[in-house]
Amino acid sequence: NGNEYIALLESHRKETDKLVAEKLPEIQRELDSIESSREHSKRRIDQIRATPSSVVKRVEFLYKRGELEGRNIMLMGDNDLVSIGIALTSLAEDIAVFDIDQDLLNLIRELGEERGIKIGYNRYDARDPFSENLRGGYNVAVTDPPYTQEGFDLFLRRCVEAVGTNGRAILVSYGFSPRSRERALPIQETITKNGLVIEE
Repeated sequence: NGNEYIALLESHRKETDKLVAEKLPEIQRELDSIESSREHSKRRIDQIRATPSSVVKRVEFLYKRGELEGRNIMLMGDNDLVSIGIALTSLAEDIAVFDIDQDLLNLIRELGEERGIKIGYNRYDARDPFSENLRGGYNVAVTDPPYTQEGFDLFLRRCVEAVGTNGRAILVSYGFSPRSRERALPIQETITKNGLVIEE
């Protein structure tokens, strides 16, 4: 009956909560180790890397929002290696990275093979239209876009195409300080223009 089903769901969630709580420190250590041997980001293609602790927080945020377990997740750009953090939880159904940097894709492939985790990787220029056969193929999109309004709009549009009308969420990492709130106004307009609303 309904009560038994709810109890089953709650039990499963508690078990998964415990599993994720145990895995997050392990993921942190793994990402710290990877970061210590990585080359510098390529500023010419707007790469600015998040810290491993920030990556772990993004993974935890996705989990708490119910956007990890059983999800097909696309990452529009992944210099931060969020894909590795997600894959190490063993919760996502499918993970695919789209990035223009072949060196980064090679790194993701190597890291995945070394750790026995499966991540799809695609060399992709966000200025090109998203493949028709992939549009709407993902539940969740994750991006840390360029900080220019044009770059932000481009990456966001590709995420919208990836999740389509049935997508659940797009996680956009974009920060600004209280002293530069005016920089956020055009970004909010871009989000609205793309038919999205800010939830958190």
